[in-house]
Amino acid sequence: MSKELSCLRECWLNLNLRVYNYLSNVRNLEVAMELRLTEKEEELLQELLQDHQKHLLHEINKADHHEFKTGLRNRYTMVEEIIKKLQTVHSV
Repeated sequence: MSKELSCLRECWLNLNLRVYNYLSNVRNLEVAMELRLTEKEEELLQELLQDHQKHLLHEINKADHHEFKTGLRNRYTMVEEIIKKLQTVHSV
C-alpha cells in the first residue's frame, strides 16, 4: 500500500471514529422537560405510572424470551425513575 493511501485510510478511520463518538454522545444526552400539572393531574399521572409498573412486573414474570424480558426490565426501571422524579418534585 502506498504511503499516501495509507495516510488517507488512517484519516478516514479517524474521521469515522470522531463521527461515531459524536453520534454516541448525542444519543446519550438527556433533555430536560417542564410539565405543569394541577394536583389532580399529578395524582392521576402517578397512579397511571404505578399501574403501568404493576403491569410490567406481571409481564416480566410471564415473559420467556430473555431479550424481551430485559427490555421490560429496562422499561420498568425507567418508569420507576420517573415516579421518583415526580415524588421528589412533589416533596419540594
